[in-house]
Amino acid sequence: MVRGMSKVEPFFPKLPYGTSLALVVGAILAWSTPILSGMVFLPEGGSTPSSDRAASENKPAAADNSPCLVCHANFEEEPLNRRHARAGVGCVKCHGESFDHRSDENNTTPPDRMFPRSEIDRACRECHPTHNVPAKLVVATFLKRCREITNPDKLVCTDCHGKHRMNTRTILWDKRTGRLLGPGEKPAE
Repeated sequence: MVRGMSKVEPFFPKLPYGTSLALVVGAILAWSTPILSGMVFLPEGGSTPSSDRAASENKPAAADNSPCLVCHANFEEEPLNRRHARAGVGCVKCHGESFDHRSDENNTTPPDRMFPRSEIDRACRECHPTHNVPAKLVVATFLKRCREITNPDKLVCTDCHGKHRMNTRTILWDKRTGRLLGPGEKPAE
């Protein structure tokens, strides 16, 4: 009998005697050998580790918005959120970590940063200094998404780029001050 074998065997009780040692030794060799440790068995049509590595070097990892989507599930499929998340830009980039907001089960603590309508364009320009879209596309998008706005001076980025708003609000804050508003009270704009 191999010394120490009795300590290994109980972990694999249904395998033939000695098989567990072979599995342990095989695993150690596979994980410690540089050639084998890079091998990955992929499903048909899967990519290779080198192509995954090259892709990840060119593109940031998707942002993890899961702490926010627990309550704000309506944003999971929202185009603006998805586009930014794929680019590695998560909720926290614009709204801050908002730890107090996330841990408030009464939903009375505002996020760290909110944007009244008058500040949306400025906030977007922090990362998007130009609007490099052909005029025809701008007009077509405006006609499709923003017809209710008749004064172009009243347009903000999120009128055309996603509907980044809560569908139903049970709590309303003044987005400038973070003050919780009472029933029927309107935020100052």
